[in-house]
Amino acid sequence: MYINLKRVEYIITYLCSGRCKHCSVAEKVEAAPKEHITYQKIQGTLQQLSKKHQIESVMCFGGEPLLYADDVCGIFSEAYACGIPARQLITNGYFSKSKEKISEVAKALGEAHASKIMLSLDAFHEEMIPLELVHQFAEQLKKEEKSQVSLHPAWVVNREDDNPYNNRTKEILDEFADLEFPVSKGNNIFPAGNAVKYLSEYFPEQNVDLTSSCGRAPYTSPLDQIDTISILPNGDVGICHFVIGNIYREDINTILDRYDPYQIPMMRILMEKGVLGLIEYAEERGVYADVSKHYSACSVCRELRVKLI
Repeated sequence: MYINLKRVEYIITYLCSGRCKHCSVAEKVEAAPKEHITYQKIQGTLQQLSKKHQIESVMCFGGEPLLYADDVCGIFSEAYACGIPARQLITNGYFSKSKEKISEVAKALGEAHASKIMLSLDAFHEEMIPLELVHQFAEQLKKEEKSQVSLHPAWVVNREDDNPYNNRTKEILDEFADLEFPVSKGNNIFPAGNAVKYLSEYFPEQNVDLTSSCGRAPYTSPLDQIDTISILPNGDVGICHFVIGNIYREDINTILDRYDPYQIPMMRILMEKGVLGLIEYAEERGVYADVSKHYSACSVCRELRVKLI
């Protein structure tokens, strides 16, 4: 009733080969347990979902998903077998120092029918990972000629802003120009995680709109009109930042069929009263958030959700 599923996102792991200044999930990366999505445990999930939903997209990311390339390839192979048209990967391209391993993974992604690979490439990644190895991986992907590859930079403020990070990112993209991969519009860095800690000087002070409801903010949907779910490294099934079940313990369709946001107090309040209502609900229970430390209503919501659980 409340889910018309079009997209499944797999957060393969929070472990990462970098510790970048712009990382929005830095806290999870730093505290990441050595757990990851194991394909053997979730095999058949997409087949089950495809029987009830018209899935259009499957995406794997992290952390660095290719630290567990076999599991990524298992997911993509199943997605291809189910006729899911978009099979996407976001990677920083650094998962091994071995030339043989790099070549092996590039070939495996092609054989698993990864349709689109977005290679995160910018000044922030350069600070943490050896770009010569990333270039080797990109060369191997080009040789395979089986996936659409694009360079996916992160911009401070926006691409046009004149700052040292953006200027270096443009130079790095030029250094990869020999591969002739298209450059995506990338993404403008969102003030969360490490970005707040290291890049706050670039983000102007702003008044957070606390009347926002889910669906109005970027990358969100109304909680009673869900088209995307996330599978977390421990098997949890996430809608926005709420966990609604675990696929290691229950059938995925059972989890989705029972989903009713109006029966989940925090979700109901967000739909009816927005984040202001959630703040009031939390304060009645002695839980508070310092709104002045946040750049968005979503960030306030995440802090309160964690404290209230």
